[in-house]
Amino acid sequence: MTAMSIPCHALMENGSVSVEKVVIDDIGFTEEFSLLYNNLQEPEKNNTIDTRIRILYHHGAQSDTICMGEYFGIMVNGQQKEDSPKLLKLIKDRIYKK
Repeated sequence: MTAMSIPCHALMENGSVSVEKVVIDDIGFTEEFSLLYNNLQEPEKNNTIDTRIRILYHHGAQSDTICMGEYFGIMVNGQQKEDSPKLLKLIKDRIYKK
């Protein structure tokens, strides 16, 4: 998670930003994450996202880059998705857990 606003494309392209990395391999968490992730919908309208969280989601042979705002906004591989408060809460609860 970053303490400043960085556009999603900058997080995807640039490795020069210092970020905290958390690897999550808990099966219960990944199952719940996958369920919520697979239910993401196309948005009714596009909004600007104040990206604070970047997730590299490895599933099978595929990897997706997910950028999320602190309070709203989701992009998957550069494509905006409808907000998912449940997915955001799941992620924030896990990354803020120390």
